[in-house]
Amino acid sequence: MYETLGLWRALWLSPRWQVRKEYIVLAKDLGTETPKLLTETQVPVRWTVLTEAEIPSLRAANPALSETEMRRRWQEGQECVGGWVDDSLAHYRWDTWTRTYLPYLKRDFEPREGDALVFDAFTHRAFRGKGIHSLSTALALDRARQRGFARSITMVAWWNRAALRVVLEKAKRDVVGTVGYWQLGTATKHFVSGSVRFCALGHVYVDRPAFGRLAS
Repeated sequence: MYETLGLWRALWLSPRWQVRKEYIVLAKDLGTETPKLLTETQVPVRWTVLTEAEIPSLRAANPALSETEMRRRWQEGQECVGGWVDDSLAHYRWDTWTRTYLPYLKRDFEPREGDALVFDAFTHRAFRGKGIHSLSTALALDRARQRGFARSITMVAWWNRAALRVVLEKAKRDVVGTVGYWQLGTATKHFVSGSVRFCALGHVYVDRPAFGRLAS
C-alpha cells in the first residue's frame, strides 16, 4: 500500500484495510482480441521464463517477496515470467492454471476448466509508468489464449487504482464480483459477491454462467 499510494494515504487507509480486506475480481474473455494499446513501452524489454536460478534477481526487484514463498509458487506449478531492461529485472508476473493458495485471502483459488489466474504482477519502482505492466498483461493474455484457456482471472485490491486502470481501461476486463474477509482479533469472516463463490471445501472460484457481467 505504501509503495502504491505513498505514505500519508497509506497511513489513512491502513487501519481500515487491516480490519476489512476486499479485492475486486475481474475476468477477461480470451475469445476477444488483446487491445493494441497494451503493446508499447518506453524502454526495450526482454522477456524470459524465470526459474529458481533467478531468485536473487527477484529478491532484488522486490525484497518483500521471500525465497520460501517463491519456491512454494513454483512447487504449485505457477509460471513466473520476467521483463528485463538491460541487466535489471524490471517486472515479474506469476500466472497459474492449477489450484493455488492465495496468502492475501487465506484461501485456495480453484480454477474452473479453461481458467488461468494472474496470481501476482510487480514492477520495480524505477521502471513504473513506462508501459511495462501493460505489455506484460498483453503477452500473458496471448500466451493463455494460445494454450487454449477460455478466460483470464485476476484480483486487485479495491484501493489500487493504478492496477485497476490497467485491467479495466487497458485490458478491458469485466468486473465479475468481489472477495475478501473481515479480521476481528483472531476471528476471520470471509465474504464474496457477484459471480465469485466458495466451494464446499472453502476454495474460491468464479462461476462461469455469470461471466462477463457483475451478478446481483
